[in-house]
Amino acid sequence: MKKWLIILTLFITCIIIPNNTEAKGTALKDSNYIHTFAEKDGNLYFINSFGELNKNPGIYKISRDLKSQKLIREGNFNNLYTYGNSLIAYSFDEFVLQQIALDGSIIREYPEIDTNEFVIDGDYIYYHKYEKGLYRMKVNGKDNQLLYKPKGYVSEFTVNNGWLYFAYYANVNPNSFEEPTLFNLSKIKISNPSKETVLLKNVANVDSLVVDGGFIYAVVHKNVDNLDRYIYKMDYNGKNLKRISPIESSGTFFVGGKNIYFTDNTRNDIRYMYRMTTDGKGLKSIGSVKGSFTFSGYSNNVFYFVVQKYDPIRFTLHSIPLK
Repeated sequence: MKKWLIILTLFITCIIIPNNTEAKGTALKDSNYIHTFAEKDGNLYFINSFGELNKNPGIYKISRDLKSQKLIREGNFNNLYTYGNSLIAYSFDEFVLQQIALDGSIIREYPEIDTNEFVIDGDYIYYHKYEKGLYRMKVNGKDNQLLYKPKGYVSEFTVNNGWLYFAYYANVNPNSFEEPTLFNLSKIKISNPSKETVLLKNVANVDSLVVDGGFIYAVVHKNVDNLDRYIYKMDYNGKNLKRISPIESSGTFFVGGKNIYFTDNTRNDIRYMYRMTTDGKGLKSIGSVKGSFTFSGYSNNVFYFVVQKYDPIRFTLHSIPLK
């Protein structure tokens, strides 16, 4: 979710089959601020950012069993979405957001959007520019507008049902070594964005935002003395904040229906993916892998992961299908 994640990723295959999980067809919302995987009409697309494992960097169309791949467009890209019959991703070669046809040709560029910090909701692209604020623009490139400029640097944001939720550095000097960085979690109504509603104030960190089913889910650090990565749940107004994960989360989790799926945050050689209810009950491991989960995605009842392995360091691509 943070920018340092863009230096990782890649391609090779392995499959882990878990126990029975969510009903087929369930839509899950993920906490990935930067997307490496995207799906269109049952096809899976994947960004190989910097060409590890002797694969050219670029956007690939890959098979569900991960055994075949087709290079759609070569280059260094980040944050992948689908829109209509196209892909939208940020180009690190051109330093601009691009809309790309499924054959790899460029449809348009968005010169106003020179950041990989964007999300797409409906027919709009929402993005953040450092020290300038939160913007939105139609995917057709029209109606670019500043929505709101918070008093701090936005670290993460998401859109849900006409509201934009965002976390930002709340103190004036977030790079100071003399004071801890503090965060606020806020929301604005997109149709009337001039008023900021603060949901959490002056906490040590907020990340991995998911807004779904009447609740906000996030990894919250209440103070600098407690930096464990537990998942918290709160109402849309920020009330009734409570920890729901009994173990730490890596920050990668998915919410849908009655369940949450997340990967653990440990330094062990084997990492696990867990399922629990949205109230934090019934924790159960549904898969494991040797190495560290990095990027992840969800498409058509399958979780996909880029996994970092060690001795030697390498990256592999794994899937955990839901049955």
